[in-house]
Amino acid sequence: MRHLFFGSFLAASLVATFAHADGQVLRCDLKAPPGASFSATPLIIVLDSDAGVAIVYDPLIASIYEEPLPAKVGRKGDRITLNWTVANLPAQASRKAKVEYIASLTPETGRISVRGWPHGYDNTPTVVYGQCRAEKPGG
Repeated sequence: MRHLFFGSFLAASLVATFAHADGQVLRCDLKAPPGASFSATPLIIVLDSDAGVAIVYDPLIASIYEEPLPAKVGRKGDRITLNWTVANLPAQASRKAKVEYIASLTPETGRISVRGWPHGYDNTPTVVYGQCRAEKPGG
């Protein structure tokens, strides 16, 4: 329930904040496989694919930065790729971890996959899948 409230409130806030921009606000609900090390849902993306810019925001980013992070935008065929890094994650023995994320979004269907690679650890990347939908002002 807390994630639902967070996502609705955040999407409405980002829509209001970026209503003047040419970008689109997407709310992505992600589902992690059993045993996954992360499931930052909802993922909010403000995307202007024509200009090649985006920002991303989720509960993890909110807990560390309290504001969206920029994401690099690319294209692979019919997919849009987004890359961003979350640093300063609490880790063991008072170390800070850094995770690089790569998302692949199919705009026609709204399907998204997100992979997270923790730097400095032997973990294999975790992949989560989900569905994105456009948010409208007031929605």
